[in-house]
Amino acid sequence: MTAPFQSIARKCSLPPRVSPTGSDTVPVDGKPKEVPVCAMEEYALRPFFYDYCITPVNSSFSRGFLGGLESIVHRQGLQSQVAKACKAVACASHAITLNRPFLTRKAEGLYQELLNALAEAIRDPKL
Repeated sequence: MTAPFQSIARKCSLPPRVSPTGSDTVPVDGKPKEVPVCAMEEYALRPFFYDYCITPVNSSFSRGFLGGLESIVHRQGLQSQVAKACKAVACASHAITLNRPFLTRKAEGLYQELLNALAEAIRDPKL
């Protein structure tokens, strides 16, 4: 018997990158040291689901907005194309609002992977 699906949606807790009081220098940016590399995938998805997905309270009245997306990612896995698309959007949007260049680089890398997958799918219609 499988456990019921639990949402991982959470507000982004990464602080904005700002210069310390009385300084004009912005600190070097990078992945938070306290977050293990293996957890980065899930941590990138949490704010995406929190910010962009609205699960309907009553599905007979509304479908919500991207309400089933989190369960699709859960079923297909963190390395699926749909998960990569969600992570790319989350990283890009938080890179801007939090002044985090490492998130921009992560979003660009995911975007490139998705473009490569799209090119391969177009090249081989059997996929």
